Amino acid sequence: MATKCVIHFDNNRQGVFYGGQLLSGTVQLITQKEKTVRAIHITIEGYASVHWTESRSRRENDRTVHYTVDYRAHDQYLSSRTYVLGREGGDSIDLHPGTYSYNFQVALPHQLPSSLEGEYGHIRYQVVVTIDRPWRFDNVFKKPFTVLYSLDLNRDFTYKTPIFLEDEKTFCCMCCQSGLLVAKLSVPFSGYAPGQKVPFVFKVENESTVDCENIRVKLVQEIVFTSDTPERDTRKQTRKVAEKNLGPVLKLSNKEFKNVLELPSIPPSSINSCRIISTSYSFYGVVHTPGCHTNLEMIAPFTVGSVPLYESATNPANIITQQPTAPQLPDQGDSPPGYNTIVPPSYEEATAKADKQYVPDDVDPHAQVEPYVPKYPVYYNFATAPPEEGNSSDNRGLDTVSYGWKS
Repeated sequence: MATKCVIHFDNNRQGVFYGGQLLSGTVQLITQKEKTVRAIHITIEGYASVHWTESRSRRENDRTVHYTVDYRAHDQYLSSRTYVLGREGGDSIDLHPGTYSYNFQVALPHQLPSSLEGEYGHIRYQVVVTIDRPWRFDNVFKKPFTVLYSLDLNRDFTYKTPIFLEDEKTFCCMCCQSGLLVAKLSVPFSGYAPGQKVPFVFKVENESTVDCENIRVKLVQEIVFTSDTPERDTRKQTRKVAEKNLGPVLKLSNKEFKNVLELPSIPPSSINSCRIISTSYSFYGVVHTPGCHTNLEMIAPFTVGSVPLYESATNPANIITQQPTAPQLPDQGDSPPGYNTIVPPSYEEATAKADKQYVPDDVDPHAQVEPYVPKYPVYYNFATAPPEEGNSSDNRGLDTVSYGWKS
């Protein structure tokens, strides 16, 4: 391809936007030889797409026939096309060698779902530059960008609700019960943002005669993909996004673990923002037991937001007045987050092996697509409060060990 295309976003090197913001930029085309074109147009599009296949079989004429069923769904959120040269179905134009610059601009709709690359579907946004060439393959250039659903945890009191889980179990051996195991897990809030360290206290009272091999906390992400055709069905993608192993608790002993779980760069929870792809999280506390004994597992819903709770910060340096770098539209009642009380986040690519690198839907050898992974906000410098000191007076004569949390 004897044409080079460079796409720049205005005042937004990261290429990360929120619904409601103004997306603008410049397309620079550099041609090395003369070519005949019908038109040049710039399309800004956003959509969600779901696809997976299932193998089936049926009996036909006394034999088994195997076939594949395709499950699909598609929602279009944005499609804005501007002709910068020529028009659709117009006459041929000679494009001489040289450099050509074209500007583009579009107001992103509010409440767009966050960009996501999953196993059975994706939510994508991209700028597409097309050189329409008569009687030849079109030249197509694509530059993906990230859109984030604005989930400010400060706007709903429920995200400030603490997590407290408690469960117990007994062990049976040769028809005899072997004491009681009690586990208690607490987290100050039920909503945090990527990059934050989630403090927790995990208490284990093991009055049994069975050693607990490991105490573990983890955050699990679940993405649900929903198809429309040939029928409404779902597929789930579940993965562990963060984990902390705390060690064993021996028989007839107590331990209290105070630690933090650091959240990586992950997409925010989707609160009814996309009809066919939804993202949710769960906070787990697990006590692993040996042999044929079943593990004790506690689960609580957990919300990942794009703006952290003010109460989750203790460093006054993080509570300042500062505006985002991306241009915004005038306030329309549901504007993107202003970061007027916290430092704006940095943005990082999705965690390794978590999200797939962008791959175009149509594997077109005549299209050029920049390598891309969605970027999400991270708040590494947004200090979080340490867990409250636990009450170790109720140890009932057993050994109690307290583990300090990391700063």
